[in-house]
Amino acid sequence: MEIKVVNLALFPNKRNKSGIGQAELIVRVVNKYLDKCFMPDDPRSALQAAERIVRFAARDPACFAWRAFGIDVLNSIPESFESIPGFGDQRLPQIRGQIAARREKFSDLWVRMSKRGDPMKHRFRV
Repeated sequence: MEIKVVNLALFPNKRNKSGIGQAELIVRVVNKYLDKCFMPDDPRSALQAAERIVRFAARDPACFAWRAFGIDVLNSIPESFESIPGFGDQRLPQIRGQIAARREKFSDLWVRMSKRGDPMKHRFRV
């Protein structure tokens, strides 16, 4: 998932219907994969996967994919994870707030860049 989203941010030739569709599809695939692999009696691996997704969602390429194409990598965290004690009621709202703040900063950057040129033509750092 990370590679597909990073490719959208770094390579303008990947920003076509196929590249965008692949990135959208991989988010759904990761969601289903994590949902099937989730072990209710041992949530540690599920929480580690969710935290990795959160770290990636805060990076510029994921913010770019969200801003430019509406691809939300947080959608790859399955709804079943909300039933994990301490995650659904405490950590998930923190994550949503953290990523919303990060996306707001990125949107401000996007607006500033659009005054100088087309943000879709620029490369974003990884």
